[in-house]
Amino acid sequence: MRGIVAALALVALVGAGCSDDDAGPSPTTEATTPTSLADYTGVVLPGVGGETTTTIEEKGTARLVGTVSGPDGPLAGATVRVDRLVGDREVRHDVLTGPDGRWELRDVPGGRYRVRAFLAPVYAQTKAEVQFLTDGDEHTFDLKVDDQRGVVVRADVAPDQPLLDDAVNLVVLVVQRVVGDDGVVRSSPLGGTFVELTGLGRWVTRDDRGSAPTDDSTSTTFDDASGGSLDQGAILSDAGRALFELHCVAAGAPGLALRIPVLVVPPPAPAGNGSTTTTTTTAPSTEEVALELPACVDPGATTTTPSSSAP
Repeated sequence: MRGIVAALALVALVGAGCSDDDAGPSPTTEATTPTSLADYTGVVLPGVGGETTTTIEEKGTARLVGTVSGPDGPLAGATVRVDRLVGDREVRHDVLTGPDGRWELRDVPGGRYRVRAFLAPVYAQTKAEVQFLTDGDEHTFDLKVDDQRGVVVRADVAPDQPLLDDAVNLVVLVVQRVVGDDGVVRSSPLGGTFVELTGLGRWVTRDDRGSAPTDDSTSTTFDDASGGSLDQGAILSDAGRALFELHCVAAGAPGLALRIPVLVVPPPAPAGNGSTTTTTTTAPSTEEVALELPACVDPGATTTTPSSSAP
């Protein structure tokens, strides 16, 4: 009985020490809002069609004037390309020259300008003039263009140092320059063109056995750099290249040249209203370009060095 009374007293004491304030927070169903910001740096957004545009001031009071001259004087109908450089962009104006080769561009703002002239497919100014122009002033550009037509020939040999009585491989590259509609001078390979190697004598063609021919056509005197009269022809590849297999039979410079039949584009003829008409008629012509090649060396020849006397 005494134990039961003690237990009841302990339960009453514990119940008296607990109140509604110590029961802890009551459960709730309300949503909570996080206080930290979400990180969207890794989210990739889809692209948007169109292009970004930037407004560039086009109006001004500057005036550009000048002339365009070619090899024979004022050039009518030439294009003067005026680029105003704004950051990494450019604002372009194309102006044509009149019958006297003069041109003018009005009402442009000041700034940094690049100016050049051309007349396709013949004339071009390869180096533009770049100047900073002030607004409200007149600025003069007298431009000079050159005839860019012509054939360019590059030649190389293997081995780099040709030796007497040894084989020599000669590779030539032939291109023709032309001015595009944008005024840029480009080189086009003369693929499919038949070319002739002239001036053979010190170097002669090899036969099928890889040795020097022994017929009378190569029995020449090598005092003249032009050498013998034996010629070698080849058709240029689409890339404008041709290979000649030769043999060095005499020491010294080979004196070789390449004869090239080309079609020369005539310069545009000015029309009556000051503009130009470009004709597609071409005139046949033949050019002979000397090849810059190393001399053939006799490895058995001895060179004497002048002895220096002691003071």
